[in-house]
Amino acid sequence: MKPVLVASLVVFGLLLPVVTVVHDTSWMITSHQDHADTVNASLVQDTQRAVADGSAIPAVYSEREQRHLQDVRSLVVITETLLVLAGLGGLAALFKQGLFEHASYWMTGIIAVVAVAGVAAFDATFTVFHELFFTGDSYLFDPASTLIQTFPASFFADGFYHILVAWMMMLLSYAAITVIQRR
Repeated sequence: MKPVLVASLVVFGLLLPVVTVVHDTSWMITSHQDHADTVNASLVQDTQRAVADGSAIPAVYSEREQRHLQDVRSLVVITETLLVLAGLGGLAALFKQGLFEHASYWMTGIIAVVAVAGVAAFDATFTVFHELFFTGDSYLFDPASTLIQTFPASFFADGFYHILVAWMMMLLSYAAITVIQRR
């Protein structure tokens, strides 16, 4: 039972920042200020809503782009479901002595690996992510495509850094809770 509770807490800690970044449009618009003349802010927001809450995908995208966005939506739903289930397990772990501290060690290790990989080689990490979670080359698009023009690689790098900052804040919170529990 203990490994399940620790894993729940780790998964919750890893996924909460991801889901938060997916649902927050403010950073998305800010991220696009570099090329604001070429990106329609309402298209960014409409696309984000479609991915985050299942609204209709804007018709401006090609059929292939729409299929990819539907795949992204499916991944978001799976992530949100795992977040809720892990949150329940994580709550149980909070009441078991030592489990929270054990989970924080696992999270620190996982975050360190992902952070180093992402910062050192974002493009390669981005590709590995897509190879793990998407079928075949369904995530590869022509640089002139609407999807790539709306969401260039720099957009995803910004999202990754937002997640890293949230993870760091979570780790600091975990460290504070561990110190408090030891007293």
